[in-house]
Formats: sequence, structure tokens, C-alpha cells
Amino acid sequence: MVDAGSWQQRHEAARELASALHVDDPGLIRGQRILVFDDVFTDGHTMFEVARALKWAGATEVCGVTLGRQPWTK
Repeated sequence: MVDAGSWQQRHEAARELASALHVDDPGLIRGQRILVFDDVFTDGHTMFEVARALKWAGATEVCGVTLGRQPWTK
């Protein structure tokens, strides 16, 4: 199993990702339905931030698909 780091480390990485995401030409996104692919779903922060940036740029709907899921640990 791959160590994905602590929740706090992943949350900080998601905040850094949020500040890095930007749509250069919102006209390409406005009014579109977007499907986002991600390789591994760990806790959803990456998918959430990508969807947030696309919605902010004008996408009407954003859905996500992942290829794998980080195992649930307590």
C-alpha cells in the first residue's frame, strides 16, 4: 500500500493545487459539461478543486471518474 501522507498534508497540497488551477480561456469552458479523469481517488480534494475551478470558469456540470481508490483506513 502506498502512503498518501496524513490528512493534513493532503489538505495542504489541495490548497496549493487550488491556487495553481486557472482556466486561461473561460470561453472554452462556459456552458460545457465536463468529464474529469483522475488516476487515484484518495480523499477527493483534487477532484473537488478541479471541479471548483471549472465551475468558476463557467462549466454547467462537472463529473469525475477515477481508475483506482486509495484503501480506506481507520
